[in-house]
Amino acid sequence: MRVSDVKVGWPKAAAIFVATLAATGVLGTTTVEPASAAVPTNSAIVADATAYPNGSVVGDGQCWTFMHDVVLQASAGSMSVGQNNDYFGSYSAVGGQLIARDSAQPGDIIQLYNPANHQDSAHVHTAIVLSHSSGSNSFGVIDANYALNLQVLRHTWDPFADAAGHPGWAVAIWRLGTVSGGASGYEVAFQANTGSLWSVGVENHGAWGLGMMPGTSPAIARLSNGGYEIAFQANTGSLWTVGDDGNTNWGLGMMAGSSPAITGLASGGFEAAFEANTTSLWTVGLGGGSDLHGAWGLGMYRGSSPAISAVGSGYEVAFEANTTSLWTVGAAGNTNWGLGMMAGTSPSIMGLSGGGFEAEFEANTTSLWSAGSQRTGSLGLGMWAGTNPSAA
Repeated sequence: MRVSDVKVGWPKAAAIFVATLAATGVLGTTTVEPASAAVPTNSAIVADATAYPNGSVVGDGQCWTFMHDVVLQASAGSMSVGQNNDYFGSYSAVGGQLIARDSAQPGDIIQLYNPANHQDSAHVHTAIVLSHSSGSNSFGVIDANYALNLQVLRHTWDPFADAAGHPGWAVAIWRLGTVSGGASGYEVAFQANTGSLWSVGVENHGAWGLGMMPGTSPAIARLSNGGYEIAFQANTGSLWTVGDDGNTNWGLGMMAGSSPAITGLASGGFEAAFEANTTSLWTVGLGGGSDLHGAWGLGMYRGSSPAISAVGSGYEVAFEANTTSLWTVGAAGNTNWGLGMMAGTSPSIMGLSGGGFEAEFEANTTSLWSAGSQRTGSLGLGMWAGTNPSAA
């Protein structure tokens, strides 16, 4: 059977009611403690830096003041950099180690400086690494005053291009902390027992003051600049996204009881997928690599939720069609796999490092199945009826 094309207009828009909910009974937030040793961990540097939201102003707003305050906090007051008018020397003086571009880890510090005059502040800039891909001159960073507005900002920066634009200037990458390996941190999004959206982790945002549709679940994705974006169904039934790429009420009605999916994209943006209140699959996004595809004209099984993953420079979506068959659509092609899913369940999908993807789902036999670029077939494992797998 083919998926029926569902003729839809723009889903019902509704002005969201932003619920200010009492925090009584909500799980308490976890305080990020600074490192107690003289040498901070890179994860402590990231944690103290990302505690500042975009748009905040630290001290006089200069990049070196932001760096000074973050490093001071992360080192429990034992390490001071950036404010002695020797931007390069102050890092060396506290035992900083110069590292190569492709050795950079989250929590390392990038410095644009003049090797001939360490007191030259004409073009100096410092930023904390949040993410980096080997071979690239660009980094996901957090810093202050990058846009000359004194504000903290998460963004993508190519310091080598900036250095090339100022003859004689150079890039130094410092490691002040210790690297324990693995990811520098995480963020978890959930619906609190008050019905409000919360996120906790490295940034430890806490309550967003935004009401969610009861019984639905948010989705969260890491962005290439080191930040994150959350997608959720608001208590009006509309799709919302909030985080480092902005807070947006999309004014797009979602199917009651369904939950959206979201993925960060290689070019810096994000894409969210959801079942509209017409039962049609929709995708929308912002930033580099995203598109406002809107309706795909493909009917979903009522109340199920799609999955989405970055694939190459684009994305791929997996969903249960209104025939209960698995479908995948996006940059890697549109496919009706002709494989029956357990009614009302939702698949998972992951992009592969070598290209392509794999989608996992509960078949209508209750077995775990995979479909994609590497294998298609049963894994010979029984699932609990009506549950959903998760793949990474």
